[in-house]
Amino acid sequence: MDRNPEFYTKELLNSSVIFDGPDNDYTVNLTDDFNDYIRGLDEFRHTRLRPAGTNAAPDNVIWIDASQDGLPATRESARVAGAGTVVNERRELLEELGRFPSTTLVLSQCVKKDTYDVDLSRKIDSSGSLTSPGPLTAPGSVFSDKLKTYDLLSSDRKNWDLVAKYSDIQVDGMNPGEVAREVLRTASLDAETDSFFVKPTEGGGGLGGFRLIRESASGKAGYVIPDLSRVSGSFENAHIVPLTIDPSDDKAVEELWWLYGMFSSVDVLRKNYIHTDIKNSRDIIKLLGNRPFGNVYSEEDAAERLAKAIESFESKFNKRYRPLVCHYIDFGAWGLRAHYRLTVRGIEAEVLYARIFQISFEKDSIGYVGSDNISNKQTGELELGRLAPINSVMVEAVGGKDRLFSVLLKGARATKVLIGSLPAELRDKVPVRMQFDLAPAAGLIGEGNSDSARGFCIAQRWDRFESNISEWYDDSLAYYSYIKSR
Repeated sequence: MDRNPEFYTKELLNSSVIFDGPDNDYTVNLTDDFNDYIRGLDEFRHTRLRPAGTNAAPDNVIWIDASQDGLPATRESARVAGAGTVVNERRELLEELGRFPSTTLVLSQCVKKDTYDVDLSRKIDSSGSLTSPGPLTAPGSVFSDKLKTYDLLSSDRKNWDLVAKYSDIQVDGMNPGEVAREVLRTASLDAETDSFFVKPTEGGGGLGGFRLIRESASGKAGYVIPDLSRVSGSFENAHIVPLTIDPSDDKAVEELWWLYGMFSSVDVLRKNYIHTDIKNSRDIIKLLGNRPFGNVYSEEDAAERLAKAIESFESKFNKRYRPLVCHYIDFGAWGLRAHYRLTVRGIEAEVLYARIFQISFEKDSIGYVGSDNISNKQTGELELGRLAPINSVMVEAVGGKDRLFSVLLKGARATKVLIGSLPAELRDKVPVRMQFDLAPAAGLIGEGNSDSARGFCIAQRWDRFESNISEWYDDSLAYYSYIKSR
């Protein structure tokens, strides 16, 4: 079986072909090596699936898609499994469930709460049908709520070894101006960093997120807010945020030189991010030495600007803006997206890929622009770098293979924490799948996602996708059989 080109845009098909080629050899070997590594660790020895039950089979299989980016993961999954109907809307899901209300297996790769959420998952399970992976990772559960994610993975804010540190803001009773001032006040209390990322407690796709920098080095104390377009919903010219990479770090400089070459070789990326001519790595070093910022706003002006954006957000999306202030987490030039799955062999990484940030090479500096999404939110274009193979240059820039494995290990440990929150009798029965955004430079988890498979069938070898989906489907059938046998 091959990929079905009908399910892909031209950009996505080109991206997936890269993962089938030699550019992805390094990532495939990296994934296998990591799985061999964690299988040898005592802490994971007893965490695995143990199928049990009768041969009870569902009368109906439903795959929930509802991809916000129109990605083909679920359609391809159903095709590989050779069974089931793909639905995108809650109405379609309920209609299909109505055919066999107590003997249906529902498989979720959905992130849209309007279509499927934790409450509906529990309702389906209580009716005699079954959802997989189930309420644990359904939209609206712990990974859909960043506050719950951080609380779980920090042991209720006692240990920040796994996950980024944050402060939450209780907005009940506050107007947008008061929320804006409280965001700035929270940032002002941090003595360890001047850089923050603010994002809503719930939601994804970068919606409502913005960078915040407390600036004093320029001699004008205040705040830099480079881009509020993902809060206000209105396009605005974004100022770049200069990278904080040490110009004397040879491996980091080499990575940026490689990145410049990669961006320059792709028409869309060259247009979006290459705004100067760089001849060699020495030019990179010079640019890293410059850290010009956009406008530095006084606290009063920054609060006013942010308040207007929050007002727009709440009006446009008809919900409160409930922000988390995430204290600086250094992602470097790229974030690591890791999909984990509980198998009969243990916890494994199914697929790894890089999300190269929107980094602009300007005449006077190099820096981040925009927000981290599969598409460029300024131009709307799907971008090759948002689903990218990992290579040795990138790994060396974040400290080498051992360092990267230590970061991936934190994702595996977080997976084990989540599995541990299941009832004891289900911890070796539910075929849990989850995905984390990891910061390889900082060595921390940025966040988790609900039943997300957005890049799953693109960012891996096709034969790996087939085997992973086939195995997960069989494990879900075994889970259904176990539940029916109780």
